[in-house]
Amino acid sequence: MAFDEMKEKVTPKNPSRDPSPNRGTALSQEDAIPPIRKPLRAWQSENNIDTSSQIKLRRISHMRYQHPDLDEITTFLRDFGMTVAKKTPTQRWYKGYGTDQYVYYAEKGEKKFLGGAFEVSSFADLEKASRLPGASDIIDLTDAPGGGHMVTVPDPAGFPVNLLFGQTPSEGGPMPEILTTNYESHKPRIARFLRFKPVVMVHAQFQPRAYGFPIHRYTRE
Repeated sequence: MAFDEMKEKVTPKNPSRDPSPNRGTALSQEDAIPPIRKPLRAWQSENNIDTSSQIKLRRISHMRYQHPDLDEITTFLRDFGMTVAKKTPTQRWYKGYGTDQYVYYAEKGEKKFLGGAFEVSSFADLEKASRLPGASDIIDLTDAPGGGHMVTVPDPAGFPVNLLFGQTPSEGGPMPEILTTNYESHKPRIARFLRFKPVVMVHAQFQPRAYGFPIHRYTRE
């Protein structure tokens, strides 16, 4: 359905229309991009944007937080599939299953957001960042897995933004299992039951009478 046709159907001009299910729409490149456009470099030049002073971000690296109880946050993150890549009495680095050395950093202290970390394209980008107002010096991440260098700068709202370069990537771990899911009419998971391991004891405590299940059955699979 064309965008103009769909717009006509959902505008307040026709509030008593028949029920319509939620649906998405896709626009062609010609509709999404205005016909009158100019090259990026020309637009930057017209707006006096000095591209040589820009800091080039490649990707997001990890998140950084302070936590009063590192054991508690470790339990929480392990439940989400992360593992401890390295730990000290006051710091911990948590790894996922990709090639990132870690995806979450925690240090001991009062609850505090320490900012997201973004990988930049070159060490020169860190040098540019270190000259911004309120920026930290370039620090060596000697204790962190993979090493690297980092600069922290405040964003316009005052939140910290960490810029990282020089971290050595790790070998990726095994990918998560792809779950086979049954649907209304398509049933690829035949005679294969999904079970919690170990069994979920909450059912034994709160629902045995409602369902008539003997509690002793929940002591084994």
